[in-house]
Amino acid sequence: MVHSGGPGMSRKISRRTSSARKWVSLRRMGSSAYSDAEWFDALSSAGSDDHHAMLAEVESMVKELAPPTGPWVPDPPLSFAVPNMQYVPVPDKLGLAGWWEKDDDRTTPPPLPIDVMLKAGWMVQKSHNSIPGVFFEETDRDLTMMVKPRFVPPGFPRYQEYYDKSQQEERTWALRRDLKTGRSYGRIFAAADGTIIFRSMTRPMFSNDVDYIVEEYMRFEGPEKKVLVTRQCCLEVKSGKHALQFLVGQHWDTPPRGSI
Repeated sequence: MVHSGGPGMSRKISRRTSSARKWVSLRRMGSSAYSDAEWFDALSSAGSDDHHAMLAEVESMVKELAPPTGPWVPDPPLSFAVPNMQYVPVPDKLGLAGWWEKDDDRTTPPPLPIDVMLKAGWMVQKSHNSIPGVFFEETDRDLTMMVKPRFVPPGFPRYQEYYDKSQQEERTWALRRDLKTGRSYGRIFAAADGTIIFRSMTRPMFSNDVDYIVEEYMRFEGPEKKVLVTRQCCLEVKSGKHALQFLVGQHWDTPPRGSI
């Protein structure tokens, strides 16, 4: 269900819009402003006390009539969402739990466009290309995504990302997808059409400047939801460049030995 306020909110809005007190107040302010102040031009009218009072009243009414928002609405807005995407709270069960084995025939082949845009080194590209799949652990509140490439640089464990399904906080993890030193922050969102969205922002270790933003839009395919199609989008903040690639997975309840 899309959160647009519900029947109760509709009745409340109706009462507000029909409030005689507010509209009479506006008319009275408008009338007194024109009769009591000498308005010769836009500059003089904008500086009057009556004008400021009227604008404050209108602004207050606009805020009251605005549709409700909550943590399920991305703030700041997503960079790669389809127009007019409607957001809903993240469901308790997303259906992501388990192992999603990479479908090489349907996944974007190397060199991966995001790696090319970010000028990733050969070791990082080789690591990304060797990923066999993605494993999700899911509870009512938390979602953990785990990846273990077949080829990883010495000293790097498996890669994990953490998301709060209650949408009350932004989770943090130490590793970056480009294997550089730094931090990543992530949030999860859901759309009314069934799309699941992950957004992560990557920063250097000792700076709050965002290097790049990754948004992943996931949709299940088929009535049994055994295929997961992910549109992976990346924005390099400083240059404004962006790249797109696809990752497609087939579902298995448990991962193969050694893959996680």
